[in-house]
Amino acid sequence: MLAFLYPPFVKPAMGGWLQPVVLFVLLLSLFSFGCCGYLPSPPSSEGGSAVSSPFAPAEPPANRPPDVYLRINNKSAPAPFTPPYTYHCFDPDRNLASCELRIDGRAYASASNQSGLFPPGYAYPQFYRDAGRQEGVHTIEMFASDSEGLNASMSDTFTVLPPLPLTKAGWYDCTNRSEQPCKAFREAYCDKIVPTDLSVREAAAAAISKHPGAYSVNQLLDIYDYVLTNVPYQNVPVNLTYQPYHPAQTLVTKSGDCKNQAVLIASMVEAIGGTARVLLIPDCSHAFAEVYVGDQSAVDAFLQAVYSHYDYNKMHTTWHTSANNTQDWFILDTAGGRYPGDTIPDCVNPDVTQQVFVIYDCNRPRLLKAPEISNVEYGPFLLYNKNVVIDAGYWQYFSYAKDSQYSFCRYNIDFQSMSGKPFSEYIIPASDYESFRNSFTYGGSYRSYDRQEQVQRASFQLNMGSSDEFRVIVYNKGDSAITLKANINSTCYK
Repeated sequence: MLAFLYPPFVKPAMGGWLQPVVLFVLLLSLFSFGCCGYLPSPPSSEGGSAVSSPFAPAEPPANRPPDVYLRINNKSAPAPFTPPYTYHCFDPDRNLASCELRIDGRAYASASNQSGLFPPGYAYPQFYRDAGRQEGVHTIEMFASDSEGLNASMSDTFTVLPPLPLTKAGWYDCTNRSEQPCKAFREAYCDKIVPTDLSVREAAAAAISKHPGAYSVNQLLDIYDYVLTNVPYQNVPVNLTYQPYHPAQTLVTKSGDCKNQAVLIASMVEAIGGTARVLLIPDCSHAFAEVYVGDQSAVDAFLQAVYSHYDYNKMHTTWHTSANNTQDWFILDTAGGRYPGDTIPDCVNPDVTQQVFVIYDCNRPRLLKAPEISNVEYGPFLLYNKNVVIDAGYWQYFSYAKDSQYSFCRYNIDFQSMSGKPFSEYIIPASDYESFRNSFTYGGSYRSYDRQEQVQRASFQLNMGSSDEFRVIVYNKGDSAITLKANINSTCYK
């Protein structure tokens, strides 16, 4: 019955006694090596036997740290320099907790994964932009951590070289530029715009004493007139050999070249709440201040005030428009001009064939503040300024009406006897003129704004807020002629 255990290649060699031996060997093999794929278990460390199966799950692998990579593709360039770089940040175990990019040890982008580092609308912080302007070696680092507390990082460096000088024509805002000559101009000028200086504030207060209150167009004209009158011009070239004075020093010396007047005007404008800047134009060796006035409606009001305030024939005014035609800046040049908007023609070129360097106050944030354009003052307008002879028993009269384009007008009326003989002055509504005439013959009453009889000098200020006319009558009651110096002017407001 055991014949089936013979392998096909086994044949009896020595008669019948070999068959029991072969059977015994086959049974011994089965009991020595086992069956069904189970292998003997290795001895345990405690001396026993550990039982395992090749079909049981393997032990989980140990947690692996995140995988990061960072490489700066361009290692050096002149300032301002923003280095291009390649990076990745992930975790092989899919338990990443954070990715972070740092420059010189400060994080500028951070998220829980690589895709969130630079979301829509992301803006690089100021310290990142500053690093690209600071000469020397800087480090960018990629840092990652997972939820098990394992970290990984990689870094690379770049070098900011000295910036190339600015040689092309154009406008340059030197606020954050490190190229020459912008850097040198900024260092020489921006800390000279000092609206908080006590002497600057006192000068500004004195300048606008006739127009106190909110920052206005009237005050800008006052500041221009103050510097034009009190700080005579001295010709000194615009270059870095001659540094601008501190405004307090200019006020003490009561003289200054174009750059000293420019920083003084800018300081005084900001002292009363405005926004100013200084323009340096080396190609024409000139500098002047500009003031922010707002939009086109403010420019129109400013121009009308300038045209009425300054008595110059064929006035030519200039201002600059920037930032998509939303910012208008008006020139206040007391060295190369004689009224706001006036400057040296060669220094204002719309084709921008020159270099123009713009300097702002570096001691405070730049906030655009436009002047008030309500109650803008226009004038003074000279209405009469002559010497007149009035015979004995006669009168001289002057008739005026408020200009309807203004809200109201203020008339300053002044008469002075040049003969040493007295006169009488009457200021009345035009509608009461007949009543006034009849009073001399028949008596009666009439309305008057002012009445001064038998005086050597008569002065009066009249505000006209309606459309009614008024008349000024000067009467000589004496027995001989008198010579009268008459001056009448008006200042009007919108």
